[in-house]
Formats: sequence, structure tokens, C-alpha cells
Amino acid sequence: MKISDLLVVLDLIAPFELQDTGDGGDNCGLIIGREDADVRRVMISVDLTKKAVETAKKEFIDVIITHHPPIFRPIKRLCNRLFLDLVESGIAVVSLHTNYDCARLNDILAEKVGLTRTEGILECESLAKGKSYLGRIGILDEPMTGEDIIQRVKEELGIEYVRIIGDVRDNVVSAAVSQGSTSGFEKEIIDLAVDVYITGEVKYNSAVDLGNAGCFIIEAGHYETEKLFISDLTEVLGYRLPELEVMPFYDRVVTTI
Repeated sequence: MKISDLLVVLDLIAPFELQDTGDGGDNCGLIIGREDADVRRVMISVDLTKKAVETAKKEFIDVIITHHPPIFRPIKRLCNRLFLDLVESGIAVVSLHTNYDCARLNDILAEKVGLTRTEGILECESLAKGKSYLGRIGILDEPMTGEDIIQRVKEELGIEYVRIIGDVRDNVVSAAVSQGSTSGFEKEIIDLAVDVYITGEVKYNSAVDLGNAGCFIIEAGHYETEKLFISDLTEVLGYRLPELEVMPFYDRVVTTI
């Protein structure tokens, strides 16, 4: 199989046209490598870390698929040692970022926390004919207390700690989710007026504004809400391309001790 063939399948799973094109645009697709190169072994990671590259070399990986693009803005010089190491080793990098958020990841997070009757929120610009959304809103499968929904988030994401913005509410019925960062969507989040908003990361100044607006927000961690990408894509690729060897790779860059 060629990398070009892999890209076709990845486009079916999470269409590249769904990626956010606003404010400079996202950078999904083949980031490093040649489309005509062969691929037998694939590794899936949230980020392109030093450990990920070292592991890929040891495991004879042909393509690393990341959630976060390692090259996001145009670069003027190719002197990054990590990138050069990949080129010299013949390891390609493909990134599935906001296209995967819109196509799959937010629905997975919504299902994890028990949202039903979901609709898209946080619309982004894209090349898709329909609208692309970076979040979901819905009703919880059962009314809960704020403490109960906090505990559910911890259990479903396999984490010990979350950060809370605003006051924990006694009764929670409506909820919204968006994994990763909420940067730039503060007004939209306030206007949603949901009982709880579950996300990965909120900037401090934004947290102050959201708390003052009366929001109850569970901040579960950027990596923690996006590591679902690894298990989901590993499963989907294993089903669609059984001839490929797919290796999940977890490397938490920021830890809580």
C-alpha cells in the first residue's frame, strides 16, 4: 500500500475538507513524506514528540499519524532536528486535526459524557459544502448533580483531576462539549447558556470572563480530551485496513502530580 492510498481512506474517515480554514487555516493531511512511499506499519499519537519519533524508529514505523499538526504555520527554514531525523529515517507524518474533531472526536466525547439529541456548535470555516462544527450540545441521558457529572467525566476519560470554572451547579440537564482548547469561542459558550460545558483547556483570562458570566465549566485537560483520537483511529483503521499494522502511542507531555 502507498501513502496516497492511506490518505484516501483517512479522507473517508475524516474528510480533509472539514478542517478549519479560518484565521490562517489548519494544516491537515500529509505533513512530511512522499505520497508514493510504501506503508506497512502506522503509529497513532496525539503529538509528534521526541519519544514518538524515537519509538517509531525502533518499531520500523512507516507513517506517524498525529492529531496535532507538527507544522502549523509556514516555516522559512528546514533545520528542525526532529523533522530532519524523520526525513533521514524515511518516516512520514500525517495529521488529522480539526477535520477529525468535526467528523468524529466531538461525537465520541459527547457519547462518553452521556449526551443525547446532540447538535453542532462552534461553527468553523471549511471547504465542506455543509457546515463544520467544533463542538456538540445536547441533553444528558439523565439529570445529574454537578458533582455527579464531574465524577462521570473523570471516570470516562480515565483521569483523577479536573479544573472547575464557576460554581458547581446542583442540577445539570443540558450540556455541551468541545475537546482541546476553547480559545476564541468564549462569547459563543456564554450564549449557549447550558448547565455545564465540558472542554479540555480554557485560558485564564477567558476563565475569569466565563466565570463572571455564570458558566459552570469542567476543564478536563487538552490531552485528556483528545487522547480518544488514538483509540478511535486505531480501531477504525484496523477494521478498514486489516493489512496494516497499527500501533497506538500514548505520550502525555503535561502531567499532574
